[in-house]
Amino acid sequence: MSSLIPRTPAIIDAIINAVYEQGSVADLRSISLTCSQLLPKCRKHLFACVSLTRPFGAEDVPSPATHLSVILDANPGIGHLIRELRFAIQLLDLHDVALPKLLLRLHQVQTLRLSTACGSWFDHTAKLRVSLTHLIQSPSLALLEISSFRNFPVSLFIPCTNLRHLDIFRLTFKDESSVEMPLDIPKLYPPTRLRSLRCSAHCTAGVSVLLRARRSETRLPIIDLSGVRCLGVRMQSEEEICTTRALIQATPHLQSLETFVAAPGSLDGLATMFHKTSFTTLTRLTFDLVSEYWYQDPLFGLCNELEILAEDNVLEELRINVFSPRTVIRTGEDWGLLDIVLSSPGAFRALRKVRVGIRVMLFNRLSVEIFEELKSVPTEQFPSLSTNSLIDFKFWVGVD
Repeated sequence: MSSLIPRTPAIIDAIINAVYEQGSVADLRSISLTCSQLLPKCRKHLFACVSLTRPFGAEDVPSPATHLSVILDANPGIGHLIRELRFAIQLLDLHDVALPKLLLRLHQVQTLRLSTACGSWFDHTAKLRVSLTHLIQSPSLALLEISSFRNFPVSLFIPCTNLRHLDIFRLTFKDESSVEMPLDIPKLYPPTRLRSLRCSAHCTAGVSVLLRARRSETRLPIIDLSGVRCLGVRMQSEEEICTTRALIQATPHLQSLETFVAAPGSLDGLATMFHKTSFTTLTRLTFDLVSEYWYQDPLFGLCNELEILAEDNVLEELRINVFSPRTVIRTGEDWGLLDIVLSSPGAFRALRKVRVGIRVMLFNRLSVEIFEELKSVPTEQFPSLSTNSLIDFKFWVGVD
């Protein structure tokens, strides 16, 4: 096989890439053992994504960090192959001597998915904080998914000029309304300019800090949200609704908005939140709705908000996912109103794709009957969308 490699490198690459895309790590390892010349190509995929999270109940075995350190000692170049790092920090990791040294050896991480079970950022050891800062501030990092830290210093984002995607969950920032520029960072460092921001549960206080954090010497924002194209938010509590309004106003060029809603009335006023320029850029809306009671509108008043937006928009795609944990969801005219709003003459002229999905839980005979009723919703409540040749409309019902 080795004689074929110089002649057909593109074919060999295509085969190895196909095996990787099928998720067969065992096959990749087998291929790497077949011929030494294939080993570098296989390693590129085998080490592209690495997890340092300890398996549950594996307190008495060497940590993943220890294993990876041994590998890097033998093959230092492998550290440059790691593009995605996943790490859920546990209490045992605070005492892992090899861990900080290992993290400092990783220089090409593009995606970092980081969480902790250790509370505050300052509850982590100084050496571990330094190594985590090294990853977060790496010039290669483009996506950061971070959760469960308290008192995370917002100033750590100042050098992250290549960070484009930020996902936060259960995160609070250390409130630094005016942050001094670290001494080793050039004063002319531009603000971190995000392209996407997703805020999950328990982030309202953190987002508020993120919105107002400024550098003391220039008064420029630490994170510039004006270039955000994709925004993911929760609209459940009054605090989350206020935070969402502030975020939408701070992102005038939105192209995609993803919203989670579980409380009646949360969507009221959504249409008035958008920045005026968003009406010329917003092409995709996604709503994840949790409907628990038979008497509530399963769409949470979304039709009223869409009616306000009907004419002045460039919306191309609308996705609505409804989950009913009690399987007590209405099947009547609430859905038909959505069909009327989206199909009105002159409304949503750019709309080309609509997806509506409902997931229910089956407990008893009544829930089974409701499930069967939901299957008839597309024909009974969506006559216009179901027959519109310009709109790709799909309606589905699933069971959890």
